[in-house]
Amino acid sequence: MKRLCALLLMSLGTSVAYAGSPDKAFYLKAAAGGLEEVQGGKLAQEKGGSDAVKSMGAKVVEDHTAANEKLASIAASKHIKLPKTPDAKQRAMLKKLQTKSGAAFDAAYIKEEIADHKATAALMQREATSGKDAEAKAFAAETLPVVKEHLSMLQKMQSGSDMSGHTGANMPMAPSK
Repeated sequence: MKRLCALLLMSLGTSVAYAGSPDKAFYLKAAAGGLEEVQGGKLAQEKGGSDAVKSMGAKVVEDHTAANEKLASIAASKHIKLPKTPDAKQRAMLKKLQTKSGAAFDAAYIKEEIADHKATAALMQREATSGKDAEAKAFAAETLPVVKEHLSMLQKMQSGSDMSGHTGANMPMAPSK
């Protein structure tokens, strides 16, 4: 009977091994967050009031699109179905950003992105140090420096903003790695 159960579990594929696991939760959270980052970055390019915010949006789209594709490939190899949209909270934040433009958009975008990147850095750090899935750990360890770079850039943009909400439009963007 034990052998039959083992064979049955093996025949169901690796998705059973990840069902409800912290590593699967990582895949799902990272995917939803990555999708939100790309959509937010596109909004920044469209609605941003400063060149710095538009440039940051482009960098976020480029870097998170690449990370999303890599994560999707790893998840597919493990038969983990990733979300196709950001989660409800992320969608609400994106909807709120869509109502803004110019300097008001810039201030709201930078604030949201700082919070998002802090949470994403914590998620990546946690997976890199205590995850059980070797590929998820490697992905997190590889992605963490990019997330920290984005966070640093956003914090510099925020500290360069004046009291009227205009961000440092002349702030140079760090080169892509």
